[in-house]
Amino acid sequence: SAGARSEAPPSALGSSLKAENKNVLRKLSKEDITKALSKNNRKGKPLWYQTRQRKVTKGQKKILNQYWPTYGKNNKEGLEYNKERLCYEPISLESWFGNGITKFNFEIGFGIGTALVQLALNNPTENFVGIEIYRAGHAHVIKEIVEKGISNIRLLGCDAIKFFSRHLQEKIGNVYVMFPDPWMRSNVQRRLISEEFVVLLHSHMTTGSSLFISTDRQDYADYVQKIVAQVNGKGGG
Repeated sequence: SAGARSEAPPSALGSSLKAENKNVLRKLSKEDITKALSKNNRKGKPLWYQTRQRKVTKGQKKILNQYWPTYGKNNKEGLEYNKERLCYEPISLESWFGNGITKFNFEIGFGIGTALVQLALNNPTENFVGIEIYRAGHAHVIKEIVEKGISNIRLLGCDAIKFFSRHLQEKIGNVYVMFPDPWMRSNVQRRLISEEFVVLLHSHMTTGSSLFISTDRQDYADYVQKIVAQVNGKGGG
């Protein structure tokens, strides 16, 4: 049976859903997640809250105008619906990156991108796609890409569920969900992590890839463990 371990918040839980039906639930190291986010942590604010920077400055708008066509895609540009064929056009990650690397990892909801950038720098032989709806976060990451000469990051400004359902054609590697909004109380139905979404992700992941989910709320960690157990119990992991 799957092991389940959690500690008092902040906790970092990773659910490993593997094609060979091995049910594993393990912790991520704090060095991988918490350390990467610590310099941006605002006192008294949970990590899921502090990463959601909404206001776009003039400088950020300039960055987006100049570099978004190269590093980003959204529903207005790059993620298209074919009116003649009545279907959504898939995108080729291999062509988009163009760097000869064929492993594609995803971070969903990267906020201002601190963890995303660190993951890419630490793993130069793997590609990373960040999904985030906030334009300020896009600009922040692109600035890092340009200044540090990072070639293995691309960004999507779209709904993650719709992207994985409509546009993805290649198999992917690891998926990271760092401190998602827990949507407590009456908004639980708005949570990103659900049994259906975990099954959808798993259908796109290569053998040996893992889904990592981190949170600083124990109740959300318990919720994630329950979802993973349900998926594994039905043979989805």
